[in-house]
Amino acid sequence: MPVNRSKEALLTQDELKRVLDYDPETGVFTWRARPAKNIRVGEVAGSDDRRGYQQICLHYIRYFAHRLAWLHQYGAWPTSQIDHINGVHNDNRIVNLRDVNHSENQHNQRAPCG
Repeated sequence: MPVNRSKEALLTQDELKRVLDYDPETGVFTWRARPAKNIRVGEVAGSDDRRGYQQICLHYIRYFAHRLAWLHQYGAWPTSQIDHINGVHNDNRIVNLRDVNHSENQHNQRAPCG
């Protein structure tokens, strides 16, 4: 999954923490600031894409929640790809995430059923 580093350069940890809370034990983001009229403070942020990865839209830019979790916790964007250790794409608990290169990320890929 290619990473768009130019959009990431636009978002800092401070700005992320201003608008979203992150619970590292559950991997859930909730809104601290109201991004739209139909969204309330405290609501769970984001939705799953068709591949099961959670995405959150901030300032009209869509980000993967697992990359936001890394920024929120460590203060810097991951250097490469984020691997979901248990293979569950929307399990964004910080203990389930690791910054790896593409080759390492392929090690725990599941074989198709059949």
